[in-house]
Amino acid sequence: MFDTITVETGLPDGASNQVAFQTKDFGAALREFRITPQGILEMRDKDWHPFAHHGLVTFYDRDRVYTAKFSRGRLIGIRSGNPDAWICADESIDPWEVLEHVHTALENLEFDTDLTDRFRNYITRALEECPGTRVETNPSHSG
Repeated sequence: MFDTITVETGLPDGASNQVAFQTKDFGAALREFRITPQGILEMRDKDWHPFAHHGLVTFYDRDRVYTAKFSRGRLIGIRSGNPDAWICADESIDPWEVLEHVHTALENLEFDTDLTDRFRNYITRALEECPGTRVETNPSHSG
């Protein structure tokens, strides 16, 4: 069993959207969904009404697979492929910024273990070698 989803917006590869795609991301209860031209995700009971989904939805037909990203039922975008198409190419995630935040959290730990100390030192070295990152160390932590 699956749900169907109709895409009334354009598809990323310019392919025809004149087909009802299948998805199992909504519980596969034979319901109907659509993405309106305005990018609103809707579900049909008797009438169409907004469906406030947050996250990824993968839909497919016999030859194609797409993954759409939603924020509270509003379309952020559609990419060709499975959810990795979003996870691997999400430009909004800067790994160096993540390391800076982890480093700051480790610097502010009240109690250290050998593992946290080693982890903090690895991150410190990586950040020192990356142009444009700031490394602030806590003097109570020896490196």
